[in-house]
Amino acid sequence: METERLIIDRIRETDKEDYFNNISHDKKVLETFICRYAETLEDFDFAPYLADDREGSRLFAIRLKKTGRLIGILITCDETENSCEIGYGIGSAYWGRGYSTEAVKRFIKYCFEDLGFHTVYASFFTGNDASRRVMEKCGMTYDHFSEKELTYLGIERDLTYYAIHRKTDVILLNGPSSEGKFNMKQGNQMNDKYYEQAAACVKDRVLPAQMELYRSCNGDLDRIYGEAMNGNGYFGKVIVPGHVYELGYEKCTCPKVLSGQITDPDHCNCSRQSILYILSHQEPDSEFEVDILETILNRAEHCRFRITKQ
Repeated sequence: METERLIIDRIRETDKEDYFNNISHDKKVLETFICRYAETLEDFDFAPYLADDREGSRLFAIRLKKTGRLIGILITCDETENSCEIGYGIGSAYWGRGYSTEAVKRFIKYCFEDLGFHTVYASFFTGNDASRRVMEKCGMTYDHFSEKELTYLGIERDLTYYAIHRKTDVILLNGPSSEGKFNMKQGNQMNDKYYEQAAACVKDRVLPAQMELYRSCNGDLDRIYGEAMNGNGYFGKVIVPGHVYELGYEKCTCPKVLSGQITDPDHCNCSRQSILYILSHQEPDSEFEVDILETILNRAEHCRFRITKQ
């Protein structure tokens, strides 16, 4: 495979030093690219990277056309009949030159045209905006968010997944609806048993206030959850810009809980439904999913919810 400036081909025995310098010994790369660190070239076990394709995985070199030297790698993993996930890493000495985007674009084409996949996924650690921008430049779009999917370098990591689909196919992205999901594009009803109670609780006071907040922020959810929702008993956070947010309450405001009439943690689904109810009025043509992260009735310090915009 070739691009204007790059060659993408298989790993060779002569790539050991370049692989060591640009991947396995480059601590900047290894902050966000999962690979075992190698301290010295002499101790670097390069043999596994020369092995034939393992089941569901393929490894490629990214080379500069001018020199033929390896500056990064591309990999497929989790291959199924119709899809695969790809990963990529470029030596930090070559960052900021567009090499990652150039290589990933060509690699996605290879996955579609040569390997016959219908869907290609990629993921990044929360906060790795550089990798997110590469995916977006390659035509990939947000697919889903996975909280604490793995532990790397001693830290629990959230992963955000992006995907791209062959244009000749029509693929359903979201699968069957699950509890807590309200597909407003399709007009589904929030059929949870707490829906009517939640709507009655917020429609007269909370909903008008939240609609005014939405208008004052020009419908910018990043601004709403990153800035405007912090204060007056609320706290918000942007997890993935444009897609995933966290909303919290410093204390429970439900009168029935405060009076001791209700102690069942399941009642916190009423708050989840109230969030969905408000979102359905703010963005009736969008699709949201709201998950309960922790609640005061479950002995947490605060109530926290994750909001995902599909």
